[in-house]
Amino acid sequence: MSGPRRQQGVHDTLLRNATIVPGPASATPFVGDLAIDDGRIALVRPASDAAARLAAVEVIDATDHIVLPGFVNAHLHAVPSLMRTAFAAIRIDDHGASPLVAALYEQLLGDPEAVELGARLCLAEALMAGATSVGVMEYLDPAVAARVAAELGLRGAMSVYPDPEDPSWVETLEFVAELGFTPMLLGPNEDDPAFTEPFLHELRRLAEHHGVRVHMHVSETARRHAAVVERYGVSPVEQLERLGLLPHLYAVHCTVLSDRDVELLAAHDVPVVITPVSESLLSDGVTPLAQLREAGVTVALATDGGPWAGGEDMLGEMKATALLNRAHDRPAALTGADAIEMATVNGARVLGEGARRGTLEVGKDADLVVLDARRAHLQPLLHDGVLANVRDVVAFAAGAADVARVIVGGRTVHLRGEAEALSPSQVAAIRAAGERVWRRAGGPQATAWLPLARVS
Repeated sequence: MSGPRRQQGVHDTLLRNATIVPGPASATPFVGDLAIDDGRIALVRPASDAAARLAAVEVIDATDHIVLPGFVNAHLHAVPSLMRTAFAAIRIDDHGASPLVAALYEQLLGDPEAVELGARLCLAEALMAGATSVGVMEYLDPAVAARVAAELGLRGAMSVYPDPEDPSWVETLEFVAELGFTPMLLGPNEDDPAFTEPFLHELRRLAEHHGVRVHMHVSETARRHAAVVERYGVSPVEQLERLGLLPHLYAVHCTVLSDRDVELLAAHDVPVVITPVSESLLSDGVTPLAQLREAGVTVALATDGGPWAGGEDMLGEMKATALLNRAHDRPAALTGADAIEMATVNGARVLGEGARRGTLEVGKDADLVVLDARRAHLQPLLHDGVLANVRDVVAFAAGAADVARVIVGGRTVHLRGEAEALSPSQVAAIRAAGERVWRRAGGPQATAWLPLARVS
């Protein structure tokens, strides 16, 4: 936090009397204080340890509020967000044959203002839902997405497609890094014509040359998985292992995995990011989370994006993860504490930021999300004894609308009702751009395309 030079013993910011959820599943929540100096956490203490009253330039009364590490939304597509829910009823496998999908993308790409506003909608929404770091797979305009994310104060990673017909991608990769984001290469989908051994060999070479990872959808659907098996005689994971890509891989979805696939992912320390809401709405399938966790694979959470999931609500993803996995397993298969750890600690690890973010510890960057627990649906909030429920209430009852404040690097970047990440004029411009894209793509006639959604 920048500002007037503070007196000795006076912190920059103090969140007082907060319910603090440190992040790791093994760390018990408690009521206490958190102080911030120079953008980093300077002190975290239970109220019972308060021998002396702390002083700060800015004191935030966090009574009846829950403070957590900022969420890490580890996989989303930013620019298409103006097409919220448009693709939620169309299987990913059918996107290429859908006139609706093609028309919407054509109109979006032909409207530079809509491209920027789409990126702003997605990234601001992710921020307002508590994400302080993002893993953006932007296949439309990564430079715009990176610039908007930087303006909003977000951290994280940006992926760039190494287009062999357009060498300017290298400049974009460098631009992303200059803005402070971890650059990654964007790998092709398994049904993409570019998913060939020569291109994947080149992708590995480029990853090694630039010292970056490859952000890639892997076994997203049964149909894509089966197509690779038919073509190469092995699963997508096995094919990527054959080509030397697993050590560089940042894998997303992975809804269809064999025992051998799980072994390979664990052996090569490949992180896996899942997006349970979109994977369900698109009928992709359910990632074998318990098996991945038991094998030691780091699994993080993400939203995928509004066109497929409806929004950027990481709290909603926590609940969906628990619902999908506990429905097929025992009730203790995934606790609220586990879900929070996936959205914070694991997300930071997946993005390579674990040393700086993901937990509420002294010395870590002060990236925080503050939830307003005074709302009826978050009560009662119990801290002690066998009925202590703080983390289950966060993971299973809270939603994006409960985010009261988001702090990144010690600076408040979103304050609900006062200094929001999207202004009313920006919301109006976003609404106008979305309606413009939709009308030009077919408007009311678009309903004639919906039967494609029922293709099995």
